[in-house]
Amino acid sequence: RTLFIPYPDNKWKGINCRFGMKGVVQTAHYDGHRNMIAMVQGSKRYIVLPPTTCPDLELFPRGHPAARHASFDWADPRERQREHRRPRGSSSSFCSTPAVDLILEAGDVLYLPSFWFHYIVSLDRSMQCNSRSGKGTTGIDIIAKCGFD
Repeated sequence: RTLFIPYPDNKWKGINCRFGMKGVVQTAHYDGHRNMIAMVQGSKRYIVLPPTTCPDLELFPRGHPAARHASFDWADPRERQREHRRPRGSSSSFCSTPAVDLILEAGDVLYLPSFWFHYIVSLDRSMQCNSRSGKGTTGIDIIAKCGFD
């Protein structure tokens, strides 16, 4: 038996490696596949949120070039100041959304289930490799309510 779930269509196979310099940011988004992330060199900050936070993240809609990604910059302190905020839904509660804030360092491995949101900041020059394995179903109903399937 294997830990990896085979893909009938041969998509998303293999290992992907990413190299980054200090300060590189990946906006908050979710991936539709299970994801194992290994830090090879350096460190990155991950803020991880469950699928239930989807309505609070104000994602770009399906069909938009940045679909599945949050529509505002988490790193910009002005985003939290009412007068500088882009128009948002009246029910936005981003600042009180539950999240896990962690640092991945060389040798650490992080498992991200399908549909979990993650925001990433490179804390120094870094290299990470990840492997995706199958598509989970937990959280897919919540993601569908946010306009994705």
